[in-house]
Amino acid sequence: MGNNGARHAVLWQENGEDVIDLGVRPGSSNTTALAINDFGEVVGTSWDIGHAFLWTRDRGMQDLNDLPPNSGWVINSASSINLEGMICGYGALNGATHGFVLAPTRADLP
Repeated sequence: MGNNGARHAVLWQENGEDVIDLGVRPGSSNTTALAINDFGEVVGTSWDIGHAFLWTRDRGMQDLNDLPPNSGWVINSASSINLEGMICGYGALNGATHGFVLAPTRADLP
């Protein structure tokens, strides 16, 4: 738990002792990690602002609503990520909730 009761997603290291605080997105104070792949890429949600995230060691936490920009989607939660970087979860398009599969290439990732 972070300061002031905030809850941050964390990544436990292989040694079981070191923990990486994955942080939060601007405007958020609470994150939950929901899945990780073999590359250590983590997806989840900033649940107090209702936005999904992708965290990588190189780029930190990125809002999935920026991938792709101006899509019309509000991507709320990401629940899995595979080795190809394909992410699934749920979000809203035109006010209706739908499942999604986001298939960015590694070059597309922020």
